[in-house]
Amino acid sequence: WIAVGKQTLLTDRPQLDNRLFPGVSPEKLIFAGKQCFDTTGIPAVETGNCMLLTAQPDVSFPWVSIPADVLGNLRTTLEWLYRQHACGSILVEGGARLLQAFWNENLWDECWRIEAPVLLGAGIPAPEMILQEPMDSVLVHTGAFGKDIFRHFQKKCL
Repeated sequence: WIAVGKQTLLTDRPQLDNRLFPGVSPEKLIFAGKQCFDTTGIPAVETGNCMLLTAQPDVSFPWVSIPADVLGNLRTTLEWLYRQHACGSILVEGGARLLQAFWNENLWDECWRIEAPVLLGAGIPAPEMILQEPMDSVLVHTGAFGKDIFRHFQKKCL
């Protein structure tokens, strides 16, 4: 599974596939919040294999309605996804708010933080990924993809 938030889907219009690598593309999760929106022309949705999560009742495919109290709590949403759809592993692609929510709730095992030197418009602030004391994760590797810089973090095993 690969996940993005509503604003990232609408702003960046990502494909959320593995077009540069062989194999089957991941199933897609869109955390849309309380209201549905027009998905016409959005590549990630039009290519199928996509679940748009909303608290709005009585919706039709590709929207999946889940109770507002579940969608309002990230941990509960993930438990619901696991029970209802066997969703056990998620790559959170973005955006900043969704990434920050996963980080704040400590719902991550591994983090690849990629920083691009190019701003989109006025720029979107990156999530504040502050490590707790004592350090709960380790920096495993730092490197570059072209001009992008990445840092790979993993949680320490308890």
